[in-house]
Amino acid sequence: MVGDGIVLLLFERALALAPVVDQGLSWFTIKFKFESEGKAFAAIAEAKNSLVLHSEDCLNFFYFSFIQVAQNILLGFSFFKKNVSNNIQ
Repeated sequence: MVGDGIVLLLFERALALAPVVDQGLSWFTIKFKFESEGKAFAAIAEAKNSLVLHSEDCLNFFYFSFIQVAQNILLGFSFFKKNVSNNIQ
C-alpha cells in the first residue's frame, strides 16, 4: 500500500536522526543542569507546546480582530448611508 511506504520512509528518517537528537538532548541536559534527560525532554516539550498554543491564540486574535473591524466598517457605511439618505429627503 502507498500509506505503508510513506510511514516506512518517515520511520527510517526518524531513525537516522535519532543519534543527533540524543546528542542534542544530552547537551541540553548538561547545559541547563537538569537531573535527568527525561526532565529535560519534558521541559523542551512544554516549551514547544506553550509556543504552539500562544501562536494559535495570536492567530485567532488577529483573525477575529480583522473580522470585527470589517464588520464595523460595513455597518458604519450602512449607517452613514441611511443617515445621508434621510437628510436628503
